[in-house]
Amino acid sequence: MTMTKVFSKDAHQIAKDALALVEKRVKKAPGGPVSRDADKFVARLPTGMRERLDARSQKDGQSMNAVLVDALDEYLEVRDDQQMELAALRLLKKELQAALANLVGTYSDQPE
Repeated sequence: MTMTKVFSKDAHQIAKDALALVEKRVKKAPGGPVSRDADKFVARLPTGMRERLDARSQKDGQSMNAVLVDALDEYLEVRDDQQMELAALRLLKKELQAALANLVGTYSDQPE
């Protein structure tokens, strides 16, 4: 039995989407400067985080804003990846349960 016959088209689509996401992340070019007219958001930082952000920005040779935007972007991409992986795992579990039930049914139907 080939893998194509074991897994549904939905599982293949999720795998293709995952591959496309990986390719997108690999091809992603470093972001350019953010316009001063871009959306602004005020956030309250816990004690000591501004200093950590400043130290990281100096170490990386970037502005604190660039470090923060990069960190938020990476966090959001990881969360998107996790959601896609979770959906793929749920679908895979369902597919494996169905394949196992089919195998169990096949063997239980045979005379002893």
